[in-house]
Amino acid sequence: MLTFEHLTITHKKDNAVLINDLTMTINACDKVAIIGEEGCGKSTLLSFMREESAISSYAEVSGICRRNYRRVAYLPPFIDPTLLTLSISDFIDRSIDYTAFDYGLFYQLAHELGFDSKRFEDESPLAVLSGGEKFKLQLLLLLAHEPDCLLLDEPTSDLDFETITWLIGFIQKSMLTIIFVSHDDYFLSQTATRIIHLEQVKKRRESKTHTSKMGYKDYL
Repeated sequence: MLTFEHLTITHKKDNAVLINDLTMTINACDKVAIIGEEGCGKSTLLSFMREESAISSYAEVSGICRRNYRRVAYLPPFIDPTLLTLSISDFIDRSIDYTAFDYGLFYQLAHELGFDSKRFEDESPLAVLSGGEKFKLQLLLLLAHEPDCLLLDEPTSDLDFETITWLIGFIQKSMLTIIFVSHDDYFLSQTATRIIHLEQVKKRRESKTHTSKMGYKDYL
């Protein structure tokens, strides 16, 4: 469970309010979409859900946040470019917490997702993988740590339709709490069961935060 009480997030540079008075509880198995125009604070909110320190360098927070998950997994919108020169096997090694990693699940999910497990030992640089392959590998590594909450930032932005279809099915069937930022109407309509809608109104001088216990199509 993830609970917010009057959560407000303000950008330090210009005192712009990104998240305004958010109060809600996210429960187990909820599939929550964070939507809104560019620059409304969607990725900031998602990063904050992972841990407050992720945004402390540029944002101030007021209100209450209670994180009652055993393990939260976060998939950023892109891999740090400094990691792209690592070999695929080295990237995997440095991504593993050996106290929590399930190798059997790792190989099982690789088979389900169509990722060739022989590449786990590949010494080629990570940069040779396509955007979809990088996404699959990162997701496999996260899921093999058996999180109970999964945070995804623009997960479909570099994926082919087959992988998007797999991801939609995974989210629909998963017992995890999954929270994601997306602009993809089809993906949102197939996955979201709850909505957090961030808006900047009055010529971007005022922030509004809406929540809804319904799917994306119904919310629209």
